[in-house]
Amino acid sequence: MIENELIKVVFDGNYEIVSVYDKEAEREVLCENKTGNRLELYEDYPKNHDAWDIDDYYKQKMWSCNQVENVEKTANGLKVTRKYCNSLIVQEILLNKNSKRIDFVTDIDWYEDHVLLKAVFPVDIRTTKATYDIQFGNVERPTHRNTSWEQAKFEVCGHKWADMSEDDYGVSILNDCKYGYSVYENDFAITLLIALPINTRSSRLHLLKLLHGRIRMRTKGITALHILYILIQETSNQEKQLKKGISLICLLKLRLSENKTEHCLTAILLFHAIMKILL
Repeated sequence: MIENELIKVVFDGNYEIVSVYDKEAEREVLCENKTGNRLELYEDYPKNHDAWDIDDYYKQKMWSCNQVENVEKTANGLKVTRKYCNSLIVQEILLNKNSKRIDFVTDIDWYEDHVLLKAVFPVDIRTTKATYDIQFGNVERPTHRNTSWEQAKFEVCGHKWADMSEDDYGVSILNDCKYGYSVYENDFAITLLIALPINTRSSRLHLLKLLHGRIRMRTKGITALHILYILIQETSNQEKQLKKGISLICLLKLRLSENKTEHCLTAILLFHAIMKILL
């Protein structure tokens, strides 16, 4: 368990989250009898464009990544190492003082092919739509599959954040470099990776996409070099999410640019200051 003045996070034996209790709002954030930060793996064989497409039948075969290899206590939380076949997923789960934000700093050393990996959070939020950040605003998509049009929206593109909210309470996922989300009923998920063999033309094109997301290809497997934050926190409106998303991206760009030129750092800090004034 990790806890601060505002929320309490409880884990099960596999170090998946069984409870996130908001002390201030006096309510449970996760659905009953379900676990959060659930790492799910799916067989990924799309009909076309192996490195790019996700077809709607991918959920027919699913495995859980719940083999815990090691757990360490850190100053602000836990560091959990999981193994799936030949691959490792290392997550630092952090909760800072006076914050309703849970950080998941994730490093992945991946060696499997034709696998799609998601992190799933079953949130106790009553809503028929989710909101996703895009380049010039946000877009809403349904959380149900009542029509063929809605069924086609099983995976949604988004930038800095995605949000599920009631009128006065909500939960959001923010990140610095992943652009795929899925919401079905109460299951709120972010797509972490798609893995495929590297000896195909499609995978060579995919390599450019991976490098753009700061992921490095090795002789075997891929290693995530970026810092990935998945953030869950209370929200009452989308303006708050926009502010926090911009702050997050600026912070991560600053970290990743520490060894680059001073001009790059200055530009990022200036951008951050301007956006704080505008918002």
